[in-house]
Amino acid sequence: MPTGAHSPARPTDLAIVGVGSVSHAGASRAAQRAFYRAAVPAFVQAATHRDRYVVGRLSPEAEAALEAFLRERKGVRSFDRSAQLAAFAAREALAQAGWCGGEPAAVAVGSSRGATTLLEHHHEAFVRAPETRLPNRTSPLTTLGNIASAVARELELFSLEATMAADVSMTCSTAGVALLTGVAWLRAGLGARALCGGCEAPLTPFTLEQMAAVGVLARGEFDPWPCRGSAAEKPNSMVLAEGAAVVALAANAPRDQVLAYLAGVGSAVERAASLTAMNAEGSGLQASMHRALADAGLARVDAVVTHTPGTTLGDSAELAAVRAVFGDELPVLTSNKWLIGHTLGASASLSLAFAVDLLGGEPVPRYPYPVPFEQHISKAPPRTILVNSAGFGGICTSFLLRDP
Repeated sequence: MPTGAHSPARPTDLAIVGVGSVSHAGASRAAQRAFYRAAVPAFVQAATHRDRYVVGRLSPEAEAALEAFLRERKGVRSFDRSAQLAAFAAREALAQAGWCGGEPAAVAVGSSRGATTLLEHHHEAFVRAPETRLPNRTSPLTTLGNIASAVARELELFSLEATMAADVSMTCSTAGVALLTGVAWLRAGLGARALCGGCEAPLTPFTLEQMAAVGVLARGEFDPWPCRGSAAEKPNSMVLAEGAAVVALAANAPRDQVLAYLAGVGSAVERAASLTAMNAEGSGLQASMHRALADAGLARVDAVVTHTPGTTLGDSAELAAVRAVFGDELPVLTSNKWLIGHTLGASASLSLAFAVDLLGGEPVPRYPYPVPFEQHISKAPPRTILVNSAGFGGICTSFLLRDP
């Protein structure tokens, strides 16, 4: 395994001190680790009036944990499922961080699609009976901002004040941009704590057909590996999924509380002719990776958690970008999307949660199908990991994590 130069921790390093996530991989850390070690997805099929698609629903364990959470937090039950997932993940992150009272925290979270289920429900009711008055909570419950509000409410349970609560929506880079927002807030000295992440609950007929219209969804053939991110040869095979992840980010955290240092950040907006695709060189991801490496003062990393959702053009463009940045001697390349699906606006934060566990010594899952690069085998866990995200419109983010 190629190993980068590892700079010592700086007193001003930002650190991830808590992670909460819920997805097809599970809701508890133990369940998620077992899922990734087994490396066998349990995708199901969802039907619309037009077709059937492979999707990544919450695992049964995660669904039960979410339901228990909603029984306890009855005020969150009326929120859209996307906000419920965000609130659940935030509580897990807060509990792991051990924050209770003390310094206030900023909230920067988001979703690509927002309150998908409730918005579609109320719009359908309006179209069916436009003369009927809508429920008075229709607007606040379908506004994107209720996701940040739901997360801010979780702070109250930990005797914490929210200094700001901002929702972000930047397609599949949403959680990455939310994290950039938190980083900017802390680096500017406006606080010492931030909750950042993303959520998505897109498994509705309308959203499935929106993504199907782009021509990227997996359907029809239902084998053990329907989502083939980074595959050497494949058709488009993206699996739409639901989930959320939130990280607790702190400035100057004691080392014994640090799960991973956030050593470098980078972003870029690619100049692409298409609304949905990257150019063949992945120039936006090249730029965001270079900026994250420069921010961390490193030339190489041990591993890259790629975006690679299973789209033919996007996956190959990202591999071209990684080769352009690192040359022929590639870092370990891995991803969790072939196992949990693509959670759109939540995907960058779920990739971060995945990367934190890899830094902690969890094994790197091996692709069970041919990929166009060598799958490295190493006895030592990576010490530096770059996490990429890319979204419609050419929005790219990269984050460099370093072990504590």
